[in-house]
Amino acid sequence: MIKQVFRDLSGEVIEQAAQRYGTVPSKLQSLGAYENLVFHFPAATGRRILRLTHSSHRTQNAVEAELDWVRHLTQLKIPCASPLPSTQNNLTERIELASGYITASSFVRVPGERLSVWNGSLLFYLGGLMARMHLANKSYLPRSTEIMRHRWSEEVLTRAQQIIPDEPSVVRKCEEMECTLRKLPASPDNFGLIHADVHEGNFHAADNQIKLFDFDDCHYSWFVNDIAILMYESLVKQQINRENFRAMFTCFAQGYQKHLPLPPDWLEQLQLFLRLRDIYVFLFFRSKFQSGVMSKKRKAHLAKLKARIEQERLVVPI
Repeated sequence: MIKQVFRDLSGEVIEQAAQRYGTVPSKLQSLGAYENLVFHFPAATGRRILRLTHSSHRTQNAVEAELDWVRHLTQLKIPCASPLPSTQNNLTERIELASGYITASSFVRVPGERLSVWNGSLLFYLGGLMARMHLANKSYLPRSTEIMRHRWSEEVLTRAQQIIPDEPSVVRKCEEMECTLRKLPASPDNFGLIHADVHEGNFHAADNQIKLFDFDDCHYSWFVNDIAILMYESLVKQQINRENFRAMFTCFAQGYQKHLPLPPDWLEQLQLFLRLRDIYVFLFFRSKFQSGVMSKKRKAHLAKLKARIEQERLVVPI
């Protein structure tokens, strides 16, 4: 649905969004349209990002909450893409459509390049960066109860029956996972706002520093979940085996524990959240694509995910 909304978006809407952030459509260069429609454009102080979000994906309050959290991180000197105000000094701008509305927002475009190779030094740095981000929860107070990010219990896990009614075995595993998560202890020491999508496509390296961006998935969950998502991406994208994973996770843990301790049962929790990531990826793609329009490659991928979910296996035994 989101892609269809963006395909049907009129030039007038894009022009309005551009004007509200001090540019014109002719200067916008597309960075793609997946869950958001994203452009970059030149400004006097460097390149900027213009992001358009349809209300069926995130409400304006949800986007405001995301930007409020990121602004808090930048105030703490945690390297991430700073949100920028509109010409009217608003954090977001709302543009009404015939069906729903668009929330426009803007950020500094993070310089640098994507890192294709994961090594111990990178994971050590990411460990420290993620720990600082988690620690920032201690000093963060949302602007209001209306402008807050959602909790893990509002993610796709709890909508499994609605998304995949034709997969009763997977639905059952989702329900079991939800019951397990609801029993986990949650305190300010292990639970708070997480990025929830740290992978090589959401950070750039420049000047001996890594900067995060795309906090669109941020929500309240356990800190180990954030770690598991990063580890999952390294396992899947880099095709890391068990031995290499343990060595690389040691580097990550050393960086993380410079700022925050890992929980005593971190290995058991990590395995739990790696399984949760399999479930999330399966539900995400099933919710976005009908089986009849999937490529053979994606169908094969989902079949592997389904088998792991049913058998409670990890993407790589750790």
